[in-house]
Amino acid sequence: MHTCLTAFVLRNSNNAVKDRSFGCSIFDTMTMTCTGVINQFVAENADVYPHSEVKATRKGHHCKWIILQARGRNTDIVSAGEGYLHSLPSACIDSGSLQQLILSKSALPMTSDMDDIYDCMSIWGRGISERWHQLVLNLLCDKEKRSRKEIFRLSILIRVNELIDCRLLHLPHLAYLVHLQWFTTCQDMYDYMSKDYFELCMRSFQHVQAKINESLSPAGVTPVAVSSEDESSVHCIPVVSSSSD
Repeated sequence: MHTCLTAFVLRNSNNAVKDRSFGCSIFDTMTMTCTGVINQFVAENADVYPHSEVKATRKGHHCKWIILQARGRNTDIVSAGEGYLHSLPSACIDSGSLQQLILSKSALPMTSDMDDIYDCMSIWGRGISERWHQLVLNLLCDKEKRSRKEIFRLSILIRVNELIDCRLLHLPHLAYLVHLQWFTTCQDMYDYMSKDYFELCMRSFQHVQAKINESLSPAGVTPVAVSSEDESSVHCIPVVSSSSD
């Protein structure tokens, strides 16, 4: 998918329509990526999240991932009207195309905290649940600035809700108790055990499955073993290097 998206971006950048009057491409005549315009954009967005949290130099913003703002259609995964989001590693495109996408607001750059989430979600998280992956992308597009702890918690909560709804959808009182137990435990895990997103995911899912089993046991329902999907043996987090200046 990333290969196709990269080809699309490069094709639109490199095959810009020629201005017959001056013999140069419209892409070249546009000053979107010139130093003056970049500096102006950086200054204007110095307090605008997420641009304010992304490294910026005279050559523009530098990030590991971007989220393309053109939404596709896949109503089986996300609600109709929301659209399907695509991400792209900045290492896949040249610096000029990257700045063009960011300055035109065709793409949203991810902050370093978002990188930690999406390094994990891009392959591992998507493999577990494409719906979780899409909802996390939508969360990362939110313009509200949140702390690292909060954005981690909200991203994990999406999958926690899926796990709880899968088995406790018709037992709302038990679902509420499991949610409450997880929320308290998640706070403690982040504060005292780990600030690694992947580890917090694994610990959270194991905790939730255990609490679901405990909540169902007194009612005489045989606990269901934790799915291998949620006890994934994957321990290597895919890392994507950002493009160099």
